[in-house]
Amino acid sequence: MKIKVFVNLLFCFVLACTAEPIIMPVTSTSTTTMDINPTLTTTPSLDCKITFETISKQNLIDEKLLLSGILYKPNHLSVSPSYIFDLKSGEYVPILQDENRQILDTTFAVSSNGQYLAYVDIDLNENSNASTILHIVNANGVEENKFLLGFRPGNAKWINDNEMYIEKIQENLDAITDKPDAGLLIINKNDGKILEVPNEYPGQWNGDNLFWDFTLSRVVFNSSFTRVIYPTYVDPNRIIRLVDTENNQVVVDIPTTDYGKFPTWSYDDKKLAYVTQMKQEASWSDYQDEIFIVSDVGDISQVTSISESTNYSYITGLAWSPDNRYIAFWVNNSNWEEGYKGVHLSIVDTQTKDISQYCNFKGIDGKEYIPLSGNPIWSLDGKHLALNLVDREKEEQNIVIIFDIALEKAYHIADEFLAIGWMK
Repeated sequence: MKIKVFVNLLFCFVLACTAEPIIMPVTSTSTTTMDINPTLTTTPSLDCKITFETISKQNLIDEKLLLSGILYKPNHLSVSPSYIFDLKSGEYVPILQDENRQILDTTFAVSSNGQYLAYVDIDLNENSNASTILHIVNANGVEENKFLLGFRPGNAKWINDNEMYIEKIQENLDAITDKPDAGLLIINKNDGKILEVPNEYPGQWNGDNLFWDFTLSRVVFNSSFTRVIYPTYVDPNRIIRLVDTENNQVVVDIPTTDYGKFPTWSYDDKKLAYVTQMKQEASWSDYQDEIFIVSDVGDISQVTSISESTNYSYITGLAWSPDNRYIAFWVNNSNWEEGYKGVHLSIVDTQTKDISQYCNFKGIDGKEYIPLSGNPIWSLDGKHLALNLVDREKEEQNIVIIFDIALEKAYHIADEFLAIGWMK
């Protein structure tokens, strides 16, 4: 059950790249007025539950899921094999791994067309950054390429079907500098060549932690590289600065209280979604997060108004649908003073600003499950979401479920794995 509410370039091989990052000049600044017009929303009650089911033959999904066996438990790191799980046939295809090497979990990534996955692993005996290797694997589990990186990687993400971003962490990360903690590289899956991407900009702020995918390199580009955002400070606001990289001009300075959280571009490169805290000084008891969208030309609109009815909203994990219309996310309505009210899967229609908030998830064992980490993950056809959950009481049992959006059904498909992405 859901509560639906209407709310109106230099290429080089990795080991040979020595060029310094380019600092691009900014020639103008601008601001824009926010279009704020969504109405109030309501929250499902605690008694409203979606109980897990076993997926039936008629509901089988003709896609695959990459399942990572690398899990962070409360007191330890659990490492087990990772698989490509074929949801239609039920077959688990293992990601082949040398017993002397370990996958770096932040580098697991699936291409937007679902045909390739990438990951970096390291030699456990050497435990040296010089031993890091990037692997490219197809949806059948066959390795098609691998490239020696020779540096410590941060996060990784596919840009398109042939290229991916990967952060190159500074060798002396503990040193205090006025530069980002990582550079940003683009790697081609076919030949291993890389492009060093500029990630140092005038006025860039490197002093605070960011809730961004690339928090170390501190920039987020769209896939065509025509727009980039970075954090800056313009008293009294923490700013997301949107830059037109073709003309070296600032498109808009976006005022926030926290440099924005979880900024993510739509697949068509036309819209950037982000979350920001509405109160300048907020405590855990009165958090008021909302979702905003800025267009590639700098128009800003607020697409949720959840906190106006609940007086508390902590939003995480923004994920655009494949058709660039919907955003799936999690919202925690439980402040510290009033007690637990649930952590709800939600979907907002960015055109109509209708919001669907779904009931809490309940296992057959009676346990209630809440999000473990990361974004809801849209299937390639846009009809399902893969969700990583953990039991609310002990936070020890990790599970993967598939949520059928149209039927509002949740299928429990795996234990002690982390879903990474859909494949085909």
